Amino acid sequence: MNGAFKNGSAANTYSPESQEKQMNQRISRLVARVLLAMVVAALATVAYAEEKAVAGDWTFTVEGMTLTMTLEQTGKAITGTLQSPHGPIPIKGEFEKETITFTGGVEGVQLSATGRLQPDGSLAGELSMNVGNMTWKAVRAPAR
Repeated sequence: MNGAFKNGSAANTYSPESQEKQMNQRISRLVARVLLAMVVAALATVAYAEEKAVAGDWTFTVEGMTLTMTLEQTGKAITGTLQSPHGPIPIKGEFEKETITFTGGVEGVQLSATGRLQPDGSLAGELSMNVGNMTWKAVRAPAR
């Protein structure tokens, strides 16, 4: 025997080339795992962002008035009702990329609104009506 094996087992010494090759393989596996973890995290972030929805009941405030807004959502399309002192106002629009837009009207009251999802989960924006422009905010109503 030439000394590479002692008593049928491999010697504990490796050539520098062999050690370098093993180290490169370990580093490659580690880099692949880190990249896989980053891809999974990115996909989870995208999935979370896409899951945000506005369906449900909201407490809608505008110019000192508090109204109830109920929204349904299918994809980016939204429909619903804004309960006003003059009765329910049907609304329709869309929610996409954290931006909400909707229009509605009933018997001489026409409105158009735009807003954004806020970091705290509320909605806020501008409302245009035939009586002027106003700012609004909506927070999710407590569960019944």
